[in-house]
Amino acid sequence: MLQHRSYSQKVDVYKFGIVLWEIILGLLPYPSMSVVQAAFDVVNKGARPIIPNGFFPILSDIMTCCWDSNLNKWPTISQVVKILETAENKL
Repeated sequence: MLQHRSYSQKVDVYKFGIVLWEIILGLLPYPSMSVVQAAFDVVNKGARPIIPNGFFPILSDIMTCCWDSNLNKWPTISQVVKILETAENKL
């Protein structure tokens, strides 16, 4: 989307992973960057938010699968919902 190419609903999966990170940690993912810098680093350098050590492994897995560098590995939003339902039982 940032590169003005056609995109699918999977972009929402990426955004969900980022928003989940923001909600749980209560932080901005790239606080020292402008929006343009962050977008450039995400697209061109594969930047992703840092997940602290000892973080809930289940939630960490959900976030990282949503923003994997290979978008073909991203789950669909319905798969994300199923993963969250499973995670709810484990949390």
